[in-house]
Amino acid sequence: MTSGQIAAERFAFSMPVDAPLYPPPPWHYTDAEFVTVSYETDEAAARAVLPAALDLRTPATVRMTFARYPNSPVGPYNEAIQSVECAFNGRNYGFISRILLDNDGAIAAGREVWGYPKKSAVVNIGRNGDDVTAWVERPAGQRLASARLRLKERLPVAGASAPGATVNVRLIPNTEPGPPSVCELVEVMLTLTAREAWSATGEIDFGAPSEADPWAALPVRRVTGATYTVVDMELPHGRVLARL
Repeated sequence: MTSGQIAAERFAFSMPVDAPLYPPPPWHYTDAEFVTVSYETDEAAARAVLPAALDLRTPATVRMTFARYPNSPVGPYNEAIQSVECAFNGRNYGFISRILLDNDGAIAAGREVWGYPKKSAVVNIGRNGDDVTAWVERPAGQRLASARLRLKERLPVAGASAPGATVNVRLIPNTEPGPPSVCELVEVMLTLTAREAWSATGEIDFGAPSEADPWAALPVRRVTGATYTVVDMELPHGRVLARL
């Protein structure tokens, strides 16, 4: 018998080790569209999806974001994100509780590198003048959430950059029986450079309750804000805040 030819130090950043599914960070995005609606929800419902290491910020607030990425290191894709406003050691974050999208490289990288709990879905965003709509379905045909925005006022951007701080649980199960191989609280600091920004009125509707995808478990009590933005974005390496 003879041995293989790829030594471990020559492995690619991701699997397969000779033909990686995705490249290493940082990832750069251009002309990304974000449709965002923030709303207050039930405190008990928000606490039920939040890891014990994090503190819920009150009033309990959720951010629903639909994104279109026309240019990324793994090709174009659309995404739907549900996050809960929280804090860790006095610093504010958005905890990503649900995230659905339509690109296998972005799904794998999100889960393996940054701890985003990504699943496959159909996500759509449409704009007709001042009217913007977005929705997510999983599996195809089962509507989980819909957003509708009416653009009101174009906002000045002046090329300003703003960091977006999120926190995730990066969990990798063990091959053998026992605790996870990896269970970490991970900070991700996105850098967003706005190209276009609008204030808006908005609303969110959820589909029928789903045990597999419980987006409706964080009900809308009061919409607190809505925006439509076009940005360039950098997604860097994350930082481990704690090992759980």
